[in-house]
Amino acid sequence: MNWYYVQGSEQKGPVTEAELAQLVANGTVTASTLVWREGMDQWAPWSTVQAGQSDPPPVNAPAAGTCAVCRQAFAPDDLVEVGGRPVCAACKPTLLQQLREGSTAWNSAAGFQSSAGTSHGSLTDEDIIARDYDLPVTQMFDQARRMMFEEASTLLLAGALVTLVLMACGFVPYLGAIAGMILQGPINGGFQIMLLRRIRGANVTVGDAFCGFGPRFWKLSGAYFFPVFLTGLVFIPMVAAFALLFFGLGVTSTGASGVGVPFLLAAIGIGLVSILVAIRFSIGWFWTLCLVADRHYPVGEAMKLSRKVVSRHFWLHIWLLVFSGIVGFIGLLLCGIGIFVATPIIALATTLLYEHVFNGLASRE
Repeated sequence: MNWYYVQGSEQKGPVTEAELAQLVANGTVTASTLVWREGMDQWAPWSTVQAGQSDPPPVNAPAAGTCAVCRQAFAPDDLVEVGGRPVCAACKPTLLQQLREGSTAWNSAAGFQSSAGTSHGSLTDEDIIARDYDLPVTQMFDQARRMMFEEASTLLLAGALVTLVLMACGFVPYLGAIAGMILQGPINGGFQIMLLRRIRGANVTVGDAFCGFGPRFWKLSGAYFFPVFLTGLVFIPMVAAFALLFFGLGVTSTGASGVGVPFLLAAIGIGLVSILVAIRFSIGWFWTLCLVADRHYPVGEAMKLSRKVVSRHFWLHIWLLVFSGIVGFIGLLLCGIGIFVATPIIALATTLLYEHVFNGLASRE
């Protein structure tokens, strides 16, 4: 009995039952892998057929389909055609939104409509703020992982180099922190520009990851510096409160004095408020660098638009940061080397989500 199976987005086979057993043993065919053999009327996950099937009359093998958005393989009955492209039920709303925005081309590798390397749009800030959106974090991370490994010689290599340069900035004696504050914007912004070009269908090279070192250097630097600097100012009351407590009132080696205890509690309260406000500001300005790099927004206007868009779904952005932290932590666990894979994937997933949320926004240039 010959079997067929789906690997990635391709149909494989035929293979014999013995060969299929070997594929299961080495992990090529997993419980979720779609399989088919003569006698089955449609593709089904291996987990549902491994116990054996009866032998109804043979039929022709139905072709395995691939969703044009998430690039996953599905049985034909699980796909619908929208705008001439097959999509799964989960991705249908995304494609419908893209079609409504009237872009001119389709990049099947990323699942977004655009024209060669750019994303033309006519939507205003008010249009973007009024438009609701979702934030499919896990889906975009999975998509980013596939894109990174499919184009490892460009995207993954460029991301690893960007990560290495950013890490090297931290090891510069005395000037590391200053260098990091100045270079973070151009390095991350340049990498995001490269990723956006690739998402929109343009060909890119590894060197494009450092396109932030050009005429837009200081604008990109400011897009990183000002949100970080203003967030840091929030901690001034906390620092002042603890300074007053320890140096003004005095906390001895044996503990706080009777007068110091209330002030200690007040300082802790001020510290907690400062942390919460800093989190609110930093997440609110999350898309600032993307807007400056991609849409050429002035830094102040980018911060304002980012804050208003994030406010619609603040907790979804919290989830994005938590999930990014989990991915980064897993990368660190892999002998530290995994961070050179995890960081580019986080950057690409974030860029995909930016394109998902701000698609159609008019450029300021």
